[in-house]
Amino acid sequence: MAALALFTQHALGLPIEPRAPLLVFVSTLFIYNLDHVIDTQVQRIPEEKAQAFFSRPGTLVLLVTAAIATGLLAGSAPLSAKVVFASYTVVGLLYGLPLFPWTRDGRAVRLRLKDVPHLKAWGVSAAITLGAVGLPLTWSGRALDGGVWAFALFVYVLVVTNAHMFDVRDIASDRANRMTTLPVAVGVRRAKLAVIAMNLVVLALMSWGWATELTRANPEIVLTIAAAVLYVLFIRVDTPRTYYGIVVDGCSYVPMVLVLGHKAFDALT
Repeated sequence: MAALALFTQHALGLPIEPRAPLLVFVSTLFIYNLDHVIDTQVQRIPEEKAQAFFSRPGTLVLLVTAAIATGLLAGSAPLSAKVVFASYTVVGLLYGLPLFPWTRDGRAVRLRLKDVPHLKAWGVSAAITLGAVGLPLTWSGRALDGGVWAFALFVYVLVVTNAHMFDVRDIASDRANRMTTLPVAVGVRRAKLAVIAMNLVVLALMSWGWATELTRANPEIVLTIAAAVLYVLFIRVDTPRTYYGIVVDGCSYVPMVLVLGHKAFDALT
């Protein structure tokens, strides 16, 4: 998310303000680890090493440190950025907490936000996009326009792709816990085809915007979409979990890495 926030500043021509990506980083670190700590008690993590890691007392130290850093950085943000920060943070905090009363098989239960059918990937991706794009945008004071909406759509689909592919990885656990995700509902093959189609539609819309000069052409976006489509094609249910950490999550770094590579090449030439 921090890498995407940095890319947002570059792609939209915003001032490079390090506090915005840093706030995205520490707040995500807090929310992500908190969710997994809760999962160790509510929905056991399938990988034993991960289950053990998030059950360790040291993880609580990490949580507290990230929470303090988050509070300090959020306190220095402009008011509009604070509103954006509060919005995606609330979604992140509610994501894994069993707060919502529900009836299942005649029994009263409490659901987490991610237990709501289909909301897990779509809703969380919206919150991540709000943080990665909205926080740098509001921190700089940039107004919304067609170019911003188009870029936000690209980031949203990139994150949705990531989320749905992780749902492919977790399909057995989600079925066991009766959590309805796209792969659970339509199958892995159809879920992959739907995600690829979304990426191609975004590429077509962005290309139209560049051709009509509605938005500024950005080759990093094209290459990132290509990378996302490629990893979706290769993913299977039995794909090793390390693939997800290196390749799927790694795709979020691709736009910023391409920018840095481009700048380094320009400096040499």
